[in-house]
Amino acid sequence: MNEPSLVLFDEPLSSLDRKLRQHMQRELQRIQAETDTTFLYVTHDQEVALAVSDRLVVLDDGEIQQVGTVEELYETPESRFVADFIGDVNTVDGHVAAVDEDHVVVDAGTGPVSVPREAAGDVAADDLVDVCVRPFRVRLADDEDAGAHDGSFTATGVVRSRSYQGSDSVYDVDTDEWGRVSAAVRSASFDVDESVTVGWDADHVHLYRREAPRTPDERGDPIT
Repeated sequence: MNEPSLVLFDEPLSSLDRKLRQHMQRELQRIQAETDTTFLYVTHDQEVALAVSDRLVVLDDGEIQQVGTVEELYETPESRFVADFIGDVNTVDGHVAAVDEDHVVVDAGTGPVSVPREAAGDVAADDLVDVCVRPFRVRLADDEDAGAHDGSFTATGVVRSRSYQGSDSVYDVDTDEWGRVSAAVRSASFDVDESVTVGWDADHVHLYRREAPRTPDERGDPIT
């Protein structure tokens, strides 16, 4: 009992405030390293999962979706579920216009964009796809020229909310083409109801095949 080969944790830090939770995360990592004991840690808290894990297993309805390091699951998620579960992600509808050896040409309602083949998974021409991008990859600008870049997805929208996070601010932007998009912005400030240009580089997306277009609720469309 004093020297177990495996220790099971079931959300042990869920009732702690943020600073104490962060302290205990580091303490658990120190104990694990010193004792070389395997810790099996169950949590629904993404921040905790990313902070304490050497290796992650993502489950959906009892089935394993992906196993790997924190970096692997965050940077190269194998499904939309994993991308959405490990960290925040924006998802917009896309249509595959063409596929070649190196690139996939995708139209997300704002014109064709060439996406690197390694980010596209098993997709083919004419497939409907989810175009997924992390909020910290999204650019906001207060004029169209500043938001447009070669090889990027770009649309216009209106800021609906702003949440100051200290190191950055998270904006929710309503667009006609994509519904609601979140952007984590560090170097600029925008007002609620301000018109902005939203964009992100093709190199930063992941594509996943889907069977049908998303509903307005899934898109986060504003209620009219």
